[in-house]
Amino acid sequence: MNRKLFALLLLPAAAHASRVEPEISAVCTYRNPAATQSVPEPSACTMFEVESTHVFEPEKGRLVSHGGTVFTLADGRRLNVGSDYVMPSKSGEEGGQWEKVSDEFNGLPYRKFQRGGFICVRSAKEELCWRREE
Repeated sequence: MNRKLFALLLLPAAAHASRVEPEISAVCTYRNPAATQSVPEPSACTMFEVESTHVFEPEKGRLVSHGGTVFTLADGRRLNVGSDYVMPSKSGEEGGQWEKVSDEFNGLPYRKFQRGGFICVRSAKEELCWRREE
């Protein structure tokens, strides 16, 4: 049931993506910081980057775009880490600088840090660390 729901939610996002990079093999650790203090074991995962097309919001006089990375863990769980950007625009044309307005990990704000050769993100509910395989 959860996979079907996720697929339905992901389809509109994928349909509007202007660029999807190929999958990359990586090593990931995932944990719920509130549930346990144990250190998770690294396992294989894949990741791919997505850049959406920009959308013009005439009432706000700006372009909006989203970019991020989708991770698939060994157990099949999918996690999204991304950022939203805006650019002032009166006509829908690009002509300024993109400004980052938010960072989200599965819909929640996160902080980013490094630990033991891994890049990590942690929200109030989850922590994901990854390292690309060489």
